Amino acid sequence: MESSKNAYFTFKYGLLLLGVLFTLFPILCFVSLENITYNGKPGPPPLWDLVEIMLIGLLIIALNLLLQRKLYFASLGGQKVRLQNGKRVVEENWMEVDSVKLIPIVFPPLYKITFKNREGYFLFTSGQFGINLFGFTIDWSDMGSLIKKKKRELGI
Repeated sequence: MESSKNAYFTFKYGLLLLGVLFTLFPILCFVSLENITYNGKPGPPPLWDLVEIMLIGLLIIALNLLLQRKLYFASLGGQKVRLQNGKRVVEENWMEVDSVKLIPIVFPPLYKITFKNREGYFLFTSGQFGINLFGFTIDWSDMGSLIKKKKRELGI
């Protein structure tokens, strides 16, 4: 059972795209001043507003760069957990899993997994079948069901 490619690429490149848009918008506003109406008056918005929006975009890009190293494409089986990020491959037995947690606020469902014999954590998506209500994410995908089953069986 594998991660949804749509959900994986949404997390991998979605934040980057959003950050680039937030960064380019103030530049476009500053370059084409004659086409802007701000608070009902023609002219540019205040420079500080543009700087704030650009800083938000740069923070989103920085967050994306941090997440890209931790985000893996997952293949889960009855005995093995295989995580892949480009050429980096992590393959472990389910018995080596220390914890698997669903990150509550994020949708599509995003999981955080740690192993007993490895430092740090790894992030992976399951699928797009789920729901997010008031910050609580519920995973209805087949992979989510397998994770719940393994957590019950192994006492993770």
